[in-house]
Amino acid sequence: MGDRDHTGLLIDVDGTLVDTEELHFRTWHQAFRENNAEFSRDDFNRVFGLDPIPTVMTRLGCARERACEISERKAGLFRDRAADVKAFPGAATLLAEARNDGLLIALVSSTSRADVENFLLPCIGQRGIVDLVVTGEMVARGKPQPDTLELAMETLGIAPARALTAGDTIFDVAAGRKAGVTVVGVSSDATRAQGLRSAGAHQVAADLHALRRIVSQWTLHLSNLAPGY
Repeated sequence: MGDRDHTGLLIDVDGTLVDTEELHFRTWHQAFRENNAEFSRDDFNRVFGLDPIPTVMTRLGCARERACEISERKAGLFRDRAADVKAFPGAATLLAEARNDGLLIALVSSTSRADVENFLLPCIGQRGIVDLVVTGEMVARGKPQPDTLELAMETLGIAPARALTAGDTIFDVAAGRKAGVTVVGVSSDATRAQGLRSAGAHQVAADLHALRRIVSQWTLHLSNLAPGY
């Protein structure tokens, strides 16, 4: 086999595998309120999945150092309530079946590596259920740039043609398209699903059960191609 002959599932965590969106909103809202600023649901929807530091700097007119302090305060609020976080139905089965089908699995997230490994991944299963965790702090550019996906593929030996990424935001879709991989959006909301399609998702799954079927069909399609593809 060559250096990039493996096949992989590169999947977002927050809002895709684990139901964290509401908790992220509430803790960001509190962090902004503590600094005498409002943070609406629309504000959140525009930036969920991105590096938060530029947003904090812009909204509060503060230096990067202060924005980092506020971001860490928000992270602390999130961790204090992380016991309430649950995986979406079908998350563990999706990863287990992908593994059984021979896929390598990377979690690709804008959340810190510590939070993924200590709070989010345990909601789904044991650490060994995935091969790699890649987070925004490990690369120069986070989503919507493709750096996290490219690092995952390089580390695991996966060519773009043999990679599928899935996520719930337009930033996940943009990163996947820039990386040249198959992109599946995940959302049960019709308006958001249309936004994912408009952003360039090849398919949109309403939930993780639907995503599991898409991944299985995609894997079967690759297995029927000529060796070395």
